Amino acid sequence: MSLPEEPGQVAEAEVRLRLEEDKQAVITPVELTALIRSALPDAHVEVYDRTGTRDHYNLKIVSKGFAGLTPLDRHRLVYKALDEALKDGRLHAVELTTQTPDVM
Repeated sequence: MSLPEEPGQVAEAEVRLRLEEDKQAVITPVELTALIRSALPDAHVEVYDRTGTRDHYNLKIVSKGFAGLTPLDRHRLVYKALDEALKDGRLHAVELTTQTPDVM
């Protein structure tokens, strides 16, 4: 039978476990860009982490794919691309700016 771990060791192990879980529960700017480009291959994506927690982002997306779409339809298109990350909790909040290249 082994001796119980010291309280400090238990707490340290719990912190390490939580940090490892947190790494899996966030989304990176590279992943966000890839998800958006899956729907809009020509997209230029700028990502800003609003809180430093990697789950609240401001996104500026410029794509020819937005041509002829209303702002609401542009946002729906982006939200559809981000759907899985929103549902699984990696992405909590996003603020969108969507433009066509001719507006830049």
